[in-house]
Amino acid sequence: MTQSERARAAELQADYRQLFADLRLIEHEECARFGRYYLRGNRTWAEVVTIRGGVVVCGDVDTVCFQWFSDRGNNQTVRGPLYWMAYAGYSYAEEKASIGMTDGYGTCVTRVFDVDVARYNVLDQRRHGGLTREQASEIWGFLKNNDEVDKVTFADAVFGATGDYDLCTIGDVTAHRVFAAQAVLRCLVEALEAIDARGFRKRSLGWFWKACAAQ
Repeated sequence: MTQSERARAAELQADYRQLFADLRLIEHEECARFGRYYLRGNRTWAEVVTIRGGVVVCGDVDTVCFQWFSDRGNNQTVRGPLYWMAYAGYSYAEEKASIGMTDGYGTCVTRVFDVDVARYNVLDQRRHGGLTREQASEIWGFLKNNDEVDKVTFADAVFGATGDYDLCTIGDVTAHRVFAAQAVLRCLVEALEAIDARGFRKRSLGWFWKACAAQ
């Protein structure tokens, strides 16, 4: 993971946090092990559903299904999967979202190509000896001379210059949908905690007055 990838991730996390700042929990249903939650804001909405061993985020966002929750089966708590992904690192979240999340061509939709990260990684590979001067120059020239570069054309250019399959992914990064789904989950967890806190204060006040009346 390069500095460029981390900077991109931090920027996206902040952007989606701001985008979903006005999401409010409108409806929710919970049983012992599963839950369904509906959130709405001024510009967007989302629905979250806990499933066996994971959680699905969908609605006015690209659908993401996080799977392989470690506390699976009969031991799953209703909110366990929510906390599991709400505060996980984005690379871990991407890994869990990649399970079964492919498009119709078998391509994982949780990773995408980013040309700025690709440029940074070419320079980084050259700096640390992963690319020769000639290889880096050829790949850099490809990026410079082509207005539209996608994952496939970039991978072809890298392999043509290096013959190394591993280097063909140096422009791949975590997809926007993973950051968006995590931001929704954070909003949901905060909303549920606020509801719990209000309920606890109300119960505490009731206990206080009962104690006073008993004296």
